[in-house]
Amino acid sequence: MQVAHPLLLRRGALRRLGVPPRGEAQCQSPVWPPPRRIVCLRLTCPLSSGTADDVVQAVINRVHAAGPPPCIVVLDLRHTRAIDDDARRALQALQDMLAQGQSRLRLAHPAAEARAALTVDGPLDAISPADVHGSLREALLAAHASLPGPALVTSAIRRLLTEPPELLSLP
Repeated sequence: MQVAHPLLLRRGALRRLGVPPRGEAQCQSPVWPPPRRIVCLRLTCPLSSGTADDVVQAVINRVHAAGPPPCIVVLDLRHTRAIDDDARRALQALQDMLAQGQSRLRLAHPAAEARAALTVDGPLDAISPADVHGSLREALLAAHASLPGPALVTSAIRRLLTEPPELLSLP
């Protein structure tokens, strides 16, 4: 029985068998590096029972227009004074629709009462308190930190934190 020298195994024996080394296999994977996309939207109108369905449709249309689905959608609700049951149901439905496309919804609202209303149990599952933030910056930082890989603050993240969100108006 012949024994192969350990250096021969390291220097290319696996390549001859058609198996790339572990480092090269990771680089060839279609999901490596993982996509790091955050879409940040600000509603230009208040979210209410009359506009809830239109808001959900506008967000879904914007996400589909972005091309490959983003990892996280951050929605700024600062123009909404109070969150009623219809608005909460619409946001829960939006969260479910985004989850089907492997995306996550994060919400930002400056009022503590509105944030509390978003996480109250209703007829559907409640929105997680971890997904509701007091400021847009806080929501963006949490979104970035939840992405796979190191949560390094790069120039792209600094730009994301300083640029105003994309305005989302209803037709």
